[in-house]
Amino acid sequence: MEGHGERIQQRLRETGLRLSHLAKLVGVHPFELDSWINKGVEPGILKAYKLCHYLNCDINWLITGKNQSPDVQSALNKYEVFIIEVYRAIFQTFEDSAMQFDSHKITMIVHNVLEERKEGKIKNMDDVRKAINRYIAVAV
Repeated sequence: MEGHGERIQQRLRETGLRLSHLAKLVGVHPFELDSWINKGVEPGILKAYKLCHYLNCDINWLITGKNQSPDVQSALNKYEVFIIEVYRAIFQTFEDSAMQFDSHKITMIVHNVLEERKEGKIKNMDDVRKAINRYIAVAV
């Protein structure tokens, strides 16, 4: 990866976060976050720290592309990482829709998403988000 913009994009893909949601979490306008990604504008240190917190990455790696500290995901297998990403997507959907968290609904959604993945119906995080929205609509 060449610059911090590409590394931000990489982590957005890996975490399943949307740019608009990350901007909200970091406390910036989506246009500002977009300028960090696409125009090479460097975020201030506090904003870079928040970015790393929500993107679950090392600040040295974000800035330089080098010396990434080992993170939790490096110790997980692909299936475990997928489950974590599913949970993140579910909680993000609940937050975005201002719905109440319900452990029964969440368990049902995770179960159904994992079944769809096993059947080959889910191939990426976009498919996961679509399935989550479908199951939330049914559960309401």
